[in-house]
Amino acid sequence: MNSLASLARAAMLGSGDPHILDKAIAAGIAELGGRILAACPDAVPPCPPETRPYIAPKAVELLMSVVQERDESLLEEFLQRIAQAGRVVPPEIVLELLNLGQAQLLPELRPHIRTVIGVRGRWLAVHHPAWSYARSVDPQTAWETGKGKERIQALRQMRAADPAQARAWVQAAWQQEAADERAEFLKTFAIGLSMEDELFLENCLDDRSSHVREAARELLVRLEASRFVQRMWERVRPLVRLRSTVSRSAKKPKRALEVTLPEEPRDEHAERDGLSGIRHCYSNERSRLVSPLSQMIGWVPPQLWNREFGLSPREILSLAWQNEHKQELVYGWTLATLATQDAEWAEALVEDYLQHHQTSLWRGPTSVVARSTIFPVSLIVLLKPQQMERVIQAEIEPHTGKLRKRSPLPDILAQYRRPWSPMMAETVVRCIQSRRDDDELRQHLLPDMAPYMPVEMADALASGWSPEDQDRREVKEFLSILHLRQQMWRSLEEPS
Repeated sequence: MNSLASLARAAMLGSGDPHILDKAIAAGIAELGGRILAACPDAVPPCPPETRPYIAPKAVELLMSVVQERDESLLEEFLQRIAQAGRVVPPEIVLELLNLGQAQLLPELRPHIRTVIGVRGRWLAVHHPAWSYARSVDPQTAWETGKGKERIQALRQMRAADPAQARAWVQAAWQQEAADERAEFLKTFAIGLSMEDELFLENCLDDRSSHVREAARELLVRLEASRFVQRMWERVRPLVRLRSTVSRSAKKPKRALEVTLPEEPRDEHAERDGLSGIRHCYSNERSRLVSPLSQMIGWVPPQLWNREFGLSPREILSLAWQNEHKQELVYGWTLATLATQDAEWAEALVEDYLQHHQTSLWRGPTSVVARSTIFPVSLIVLLKPQQMERVIQAEIEPHTGKLRKRSPLPDILAQYRRPWSPMMAETVVRCIQSRRDDDELRQHLLPDMAPYMPVEMADALASGWSPEDQDRREVKEFLSILHLRQQMWRSLEEPS
């Protein structure tokens, strides 16, 4: 029998029981109620000690202010920076972050929250169903027992660690899964994609679901050696030829593209390859139908044309504009660039848009970005900072530092939601400061680009504004976000 007296004697003698205080409290309450416990039930195991240092009080204060504002981009950056600094949040705000991740409006923050809540946060998550997203769960257990997004996340984790094992999971469960789930499983194969996946993806072209077949094609087009790409290349290669003609007056041969429109494919693989009356578009952003030629070109890695013609993407696009079928050609190469995530072709297509954005090819009734263009926004996010620097320089007048007239660059920059390089930031901000007669850049670009500016340039970017500019709402918001991000970064350098 564990009475309060016996427990006290054990404590005085140096008991090694870590739960002795819990047992003493329970025994004392029981004795006050007139009951002596024969044994004290085991309590919940205590939270293990934290293994990483806490963020400083100033960082806690800033983090809570961002949480209250529900600014997703700043929250994501702050949480990422905390994780990169090897720190965790202190106990007093763990519950706040757990509840924040529970909100359905901010599911993208959950992986970051899981990282910074530390040992205590994951210990608490075990005892509350609503916080299950923050638990440390083995990927295989999550795959076998989880539902929906939990299984997708487990599959992503395993694709990053062991693509072959993740593929084996999917193959084993394939016949029992619904079509939409099979398509979602395939999307995770973009992580660690290799020719080892090719046989399974090729077989997916026979799936009864059009969504599954489309998902398989989107992956196979990235595998240049796949049978799917080879079949498409054999179909479309004879349709687009490079011809060179030599004249006595010309010093160099004149090159031109010779295009033959395709007939209805009749080979045995046409239907499973998606060429039997099925049309597809740039991305989920649009629903514009494209021609059969564009469709065929869109299923071929664009680098194959570089090697076929011995030309760069810019040179190929320049020749396409001289052809009567330029629309089919440019749309097709745009589709292929999006499918393969080819940054070199993306840069060439963005430059092509900047040069020809007023033409009917890039204009239409569907508006993706401003000015009723039909330019696919997804191309912009493929560009690296160095590529964006070249795009910006081409649109800025070298002598005045001002934007060229009727330039669509503001539309491009508004969609570039990636970290900016110092050169990009310096050039664009000085350009905005020089155009005091035009409010478009200030109103539509400044606040949106503030979360992507290099923090180390916060003080430099805060200079150069006229008194009139400093009173504008959008300039104040831009500078406020920059200053807050600067404080966030500095606070993480302070000792806990």
